[in-house]
Amino acid sequence: MESSAVHRTLSTGEMLNWYRVERVLGRGGFGVIYLATDTNLDHPVAIKEYIPPGSMRCGDTAVQPLTEQHGGVYREGLERFIKEARNLVRFKHPNIVRVMSVFQKNNTAYMVMEFEEGENLNRYLARAGTRSELRLKSLIKPICEGLAEVHRHGFIHRDIKPANILVRADGSPVLLDFGSARDASISNGDALTALVTVGYAPLEQYNHNTDEQQGPWTDIYALAGVLYYAVTGGDPVDSARRGSALLNGGRDPLIPAATIAAERYSDDFLAAIDWALSFRIADRPPTLSDWLPALLGRTSIRSARREANDIEAFMAVSGEKTLPASRGTPDWGAAPALDTSSVDEVRAPTPAVIGRRSRYRRRGLRSVRGVLLAAVTTGLAVLWVVQKGPFAPEPFVEPFVEQAADATGDPGPDPATAGLAPGQVAAGELAVVPESPAAVGGDDVEADALAAERSRQIERLAEIERREAALAERQYAVDAAAAEAARQAERAAQQRAASEQARAAEVRREQEAVQRRERLLAEARERRAKADEALYRRSLSAAEEAIAERDIGAARAALVEARRSGLSGTRLDILDARLARVIAEIRRPITDAEFDRVVRRFDGLKRAIESKDIAVIDALTDESEQNALFRQLMLNFETLRMEITGIRVRNADKSVTANLRIERMERSNGDFAVPSEAFRDREMTSRLVDGEWSPIVW
Repeated sequence: MESSAVHRTLSTGEMLNWYRVERVLGRGGFGVIYLATDTNLDHPVAIKEYIPPGSMRCGDTAVQPLTEQHGGVYREGLERFIKEARNLVRFKHPNIVRVMSVFQKNNTAYMVMEFEEGENLNRYLARAGTRSELRLKSLIKPICEGLAEVHRHGFIHRDIKPANILVRADGSPVLLDFGSARDASISNGDALTALVTVGYAPLEQYNHNTDEQQGPWTDIYALAGVLYYAVTGGDPVDSARRGSALLNGGRDPLIPAATIAAERYSDDFLAAIDWALSFRIADRPPTLSDWLPALLGRTSIRSARREANDIEAFMAVSGEKTLPASRGTPDWGAAPALDTSSVDEVRAPTPAVIGRRSRYRRRGLRSVRGVLLAAVTTGLAVLWVVQKGPFAPEPFVEPFVEQAADATGDPGPDPATAGLAPGQVAAGELAVVPESPAAVGGDDVEADALAAERSRQIERLAEIERREAALAERQYAVDAAAAEAARQAERAAQQRAASEQARAAEVRREQEAVQRRERLLAEARERRAKADEALYRRSLSAAEEAIAERDIGAARAALVEARRSGLSGTRLDILDARLARVIAEIRRPITDAEFDRVVRRFDGLKRAIESKDIAVIDALTDESEQNALFRQLMLNFETLRMEITGIRVRNADKSVTANLRIERMERSNGDFAVPSEAFRDREMTSRLVDGEWSPIVW
């Protein structure tokens, strides 16, 4: 059984080459990370020491496997540690920690990285205000951009968790600890061990025999686990437990983020987290470029969203500040602040209520106008009835004029009866009637009756005069109302004409706006089509270059980008087939016969240099400055003694590499020279390209 004791760490002040150990920063599954000082530059660095399980520190500093059975695994892991450090040094991004160098010492290896100051994500999220959706997006976006650079070169991190994300003092994040990174484009054979962090590692990471199933989707699962921890406050359920439940017909024990944090975050944000935490690989986003837009809310460009964007583009180009009047919404302005300290609820009038009140006022005005028109019409009807009907005035009758009576009671001559014959009286303006016998001879009673009749006639004439005056006043009022009604009718006709002209102008403007909008939409579609075509061509060119360089990750990403344009063609199909052939070729290990063939080619180059056979040298090598250098050495020295060391096989890019060393250079007079360390070694490489081994590149 392996020891569970904590490995003894290096002490403060111990030297690793020119690096002075200051203190321990942390421990991981494969070693210890120290804070150290580069004494040459007086600069802090972080150094990871390779001490895997099954090993221990013996004596003062040396590291050894616990038993002989652990020796093979220890040496294999050490070689992998060094190899992957050399691969990781190429990554330069402000949001991933940079690997600066690697060296061997104390029977182990040390990876030198930039030292980053800050606090890990666990502690950072414990502070108030750090778990908002906006802040989480601002943290995860730079991490994804840096990780995409790693994926582009065909590597995955494999150990993303809150403890490996550092937040600097300025709020920018950085992804740490690439000690577990692996080439994700091909199978690496048996891994040293299955490195997992419970809750953040998907199920494919538990089986060390299925490295080929791991890819960018593995890191995306871990990133989603980090966000799940941020929005829920707890780690995701272990994927092994999820697999046990789901593969046995049970329910997934992982409660979706959309269920736990629904009231605090947007639906799209939580849905993107749950998408990336899908148990099955096929259900997860395959690349960060597929997942990040959904996480940031820029995915699924639906017709409604596209329509809104097109309208905004139309308004921006046309200079319109609002929609046409037929579609616009009134701007009611900002409501004043209300003091609600002493009331339960304050209900301000809404735009709809204000609109109804305005309509009521407009209806009231229309009602007043209706009443006025009705009154005018009624007046005209009354006037017609008065002038033409049964109440028409009688002809004017001149009143009788009584003569003054003398003192004896004789009334004297009556002007009204002047010119009349005896026995006749005036009964009207033209009527003449004979007097009654009683009136002619008359006594007092008959005289009184005649006087009463005259009084009634006078009163009748006075009533007729009053009626005529009232009719005159009524006629004046009717005429005035008719004139006002005519003026109002004329104004209404003018207003209707103006309204119709305004409506016609508005219709024209709307038609012009629709035409402009359709023109802008057509131009936008044309630009989009050109952009898609340019993206398609650019992506295919990038895929061709990546395939030529055997950069599988970059080739896959370029082909995915080409398909995202929505275009297809024979060229895309050919590149898909080429990539499949290259992957198949890469996954096929180099055979012993191929290895022997390359080694013989290396040995032939060595013997050609020693025998000064320039023709063979040129035939075996790819022309470079080394050919000219060795021609010069052959002229200056009689004998060049060479040695081949460090032959290495790399299945990732189907290459065999060896070191060609100049051991000694002898002159004809017996003098000899030994080259310096910087001059004596040069690397030779031959690659398998399309089934043929390339000339030696040195």
